[in-house]
Amino acid sequence: MPSDQSRWRVRRFDEAHFEHPTSEAELIALILHARANNAQLRVRGSAHSVAAAVYTDSFDPHKGPAYAGAAVINVMLDQYRGITFTQVGSTHFVTVEAGRNLGSDPYGPGDTPGHGEGLVHALAAKGLALPALGGISHQTIAGFLSTGSAGASVQHAFHSAIESIRIIDGLGTPRDIAKSDPEFAHAGVSLGLLGVISTVTLRLEPEYVLRGWTSVQQAGDCEIDLFGDGDLTRPSLRKFFEDAPYSRLLYWPQKGVERVEIWRAQRDVKTPGWTPKPYRQFQNAPFLTQWFVRFLYTRVLPRIDLVPGDASAAEAETWLRATIASAFADMGMSAPPLSGPILDSIIDGLAEALADADDGVDSVKEVLVRELIRLVVSLSERRNGAYDHKAFTDTWYDGLPHDNQMDDQLMPILFTEMWVPLHRAPEVMRALRDFWAAGGLEATGTFATEIYPAPASPFTLSAASGGPRLRIDPFVFWREDAKPELDYFKGYWELLKQHDARFHWGKSLSEPGSSTGAAYRRAECGATAWDAWKALRDVRDPDRIFVSHYWRAHLAL
Repeated sequence: MPSDQSRWRVRRFDEAHFEHPTSEAELIALILHARANNAQLRVRGSAHSVAAAVYTDSFDPHKGPAYAGAAVINVMLDQYRGITFTQVGSTHFVTVEAGRNLGSDPYGPGDTPGHGEGLVHALAAKGLALPALGGISHQTIAGFLSTGSAGASVQHAFHSAIESIRIIDGLGTPRDIAKSDPEFAHAGVSLGLLGVISTVTLRLEPEYVLRGWTSVQQAGDCEIDLFGDGDLTRPSLRKFFEDAPYSRLLYWPQKGVERVEIWRAQRDVKTPGWTPKPYRQFQNAPFLTQWFVRFLYTRVLPRIDLVPGDASAAEAETWLRATIASAFADMGMSAPPLSGPILDSIIDGLAEALADADDGVDSVKEVLVRELIRLVVSLSERRNGAYDHKAFTDTWYDGLPHDNQMDDQLMPILFTEMWVPLHRAPEVMRALRDFWAAGGLEATGTFATEIYPAPASPFTLSAASGGPRLRIDPFVFWREDAKPELDYFKGYWELLKQHDARFHWGKSLSEPGSSTGAAYRRAECGATAWDAWKALRDVRDPDRIFVSHYWRAHLAL
């Protein structure tokens, strides 16, 4: 099947090509219309999944249907996002309409929540909270659930707050599915294929704040035993994730870099006079820093193969300056003066590193990638043999989704997300280490890999069904010609299938007929559970109005 996964983070759309229901009755009417007209219907959340997983066939969110009269209905729930609070005794609940974003969505349609208008802000205003959030909070609540997303914690799970899910099936019938209902396990991760989620009811808990620390360390001597079983002085990666209430790692595995940023947090009581001191991914001038990183990764690094392998320092400097000037020209911009104490120092350092490169050991590209990453990812200072910890404290709703700081336009990232059993963390990390060492930049890429945990899930199609998971997310910068699912990601899929890896449904998936395709996914899920989910799907949507070509292929429907 053709690749349709590479443009997912550039969320261009025209609202005029979507239906915008304002009530459940209007949602039901759309479903009945689709059924009567043999049309396909899909619902867009915040488009943080690959495009083909979101929309109907024969549809472009920016241009509309591929041809006049296409029998497709694409729905946007930006006008259906109300919230209702209730209380039973001392326990608080909220019922959320499916289009409500968890947090703010800066690139959503015109009436979606702006800053301070998401579900989390409404909860915080009442002194209430959710147990966990993902790395971002732009998603709608329905989208977050439908794809099996989760927070970076073994101890705290978003799904533990779900009391019931109301879904309108393919017959136009609303169904309330409580956690005591046998169908609840199948409904929790439904991919939009059991029906359209109408509302979700959540059990809430008292508001809390986060206190934690972050530190950038060399992988070989960091305070976590990344590749072993741990000892009296260092915990294993598995134990670190099990003991930390919330945690994640960002790993730069490139030769000569091999740095890891550790982020760890725990809950604390919000006391009078408390003030936040947030974690910052970009400490100084975040807009300019992200613009600079994007410029390097999309305009400079793709040209690295053109630099002569035996370049002298002077030749390397000339090449760098010409490349930067050419990159600006490609963007239709005039290059800034390529001189000055800061820029000259950077270019001089890079040129000297390139001139010192021994082509038989490190390629020019490897050297330049190494030096550029070191510019952006600085090691924490060491005192008495230990790396410094930079402390932070923040609200639960800003501190947990710390990747909200990444601007989708400045830092458009593509990635696949593989979930392996957490108890296999040591062998998986050793396999990754060997894979990176053997493959060089072809294996490591030029960006980071995120490594973090997920709690066990009760949902049939969840990648964490059956136990807690270790998540591996190799990142790639988006470019017009980027199709990492056709090359770069395949190495990770083949490697991690040996360790019972499962896929996050919203991210890049392998080809349906490949060795990690539909048959593999069925086996990893468990054939009995998988087939039971499919059987329920056929009952709830007998006319297959929710089934796109993409999901028909990837689930063998």
